Amino acid sequence: MKLEDCIQPWLEMQLDYHQTIRPCCFYKNETDQFDFSSDNNLDIKKIWNGKYFQNYRKIIIGNEKDAQGCNNCEWVTGQKEVPSNIAREDYWGKLEIKNPKNEKIYIEKIRNLKLAKKEFLQKKIILESLPSKIYVNFGNECNYKCTFCYQNSERDAGMNSTVTAEKLIRQKDIINKASTIHLIGGEPLVINESRKFIDNIIEDKDFHDTKLVLYTNGALLNRYTERLSVFDNLFVTVSMETAGKALEKLRIGSIWSKLEKNILGLKEFARLNNKNWEVSIACTVMKTSLVDDGMYNLIKWCKKNDLRIHFGYINAVTEYDFNNEDFFKNPKLLRQRDLKNWRGMFEKCLNELEIHQDHYAHNVLKGIYNHALSCHKNFSFKKEIVQNLNVYLRSNIVPHIPQKIKEKLRFVKKFGILKSETFK
Repeated sequence: MKLEDCIQPWLEMQLDYHQTIRPCCFYKNETDQFDFSSDNNLDIKKIWNGKYFQNYRKIIIGNEKDAQGCNNCEWVTGQKEVPSNIAREDYWGKLEIKNPKNEKIYIEKIRNLKLAKKEFLQKKIILESLPSKIYVNFGNECNYKCTFCYQNSERDAGMNSTVTAEKLIRQKDIINKASTIHLIGGEPLVINESRKFIDNIIEDKDFHDTKLVLYTNGALLNRYTERLSVFDNLFVTVSMETAGKALEKLRIGSIWSKLEKNILGLKEFARLNNKNWEVSIACTVMKTSLVDDGMYNLIKWCKKNDLRIHFGYINAVTEYDFNNEDFFKNPKLLRQRDLKNWRGMFEKCLNELEIHQDHYAHNVLKGIYNHALSCHKNFSFKKEIVQNLNVYLRSNIVPHIPQKIKEKLRFVKKFGILKSETFK
């Protein structure tokens, strides 16, 4: 996959409780701003063709010399093994709604998706199509306190901003042209505004032909199963980094046996009621995923229970992540004793996916593995030692060296740690 294969600014709009609107999770520069707590009306159509989204599309098609926040995109890097033809075609997805209840609304959704794909191939900047994927991150409230979650610091600081359900509901005619609506948090089954929105689309029959995608920790699924049955097309993604008791240590508040019961119970309900529902597992690859065959056991559990699994890699935000979990940004973690055979752990997982002919998941995990190999290869332990020694000199030795000696040391060029800037 190449940057030019990215379809995001023609496909998706993300609305986030940080008062931002953007086309994807990976863009690193400033995002478009919208204050959901203000009295301003949300105008999705205007934002969709505003300067921010236009600029994003120009970056993808190469009209901007500087790729800005798309530079070294971690998603593109992780998917570099995926051929361009797959990235350009399959990532659009297919809108196949079983037994549509409102033929007119269903046809509008299909027409909008086809137009979006056409405009992407035509490299259009100003679009007639509307977002085919609406992704709403409602807030940070959660019933878990995962050790690696960046939202912990937000909650501890009292940050409780949300995306307002009412502003979305007012845009019904726009968001109902989307093929899929994705809801996430925090935990979307805990956040008040998210629950208000879910209640609304359950009660409004015009939304029942939407593919609803729910990202959840799975703890409250049993409470919502029957209420969500108005949707014949429901996709539930449960976040898990490993299996069994190891998960409980990462996701504080989780109980593996309860999660297993909730997930399998949802699948059984769908089978008995002839629902086009799918439950999948989202595995964020981190150190704990590789320890004691955690990710391998999770893959085996998914295959045993006919659950799809897909992968992403941790992107450290907190100090805890960096020091304990993110071996992509902190490759020295791969030197620790419990990750001595980390390459073998990846290979074992890839072989298991290949046996079950799960090509998409295999390709994605292979991309993540290659990224880990690259990070490990590019990490210089010698350079780190020199940097650490440099820091030690600055902090503990230099302050005690007389100024006259410092002046002489500034001219010593032979050793990197004695370069003049060290002694300024």
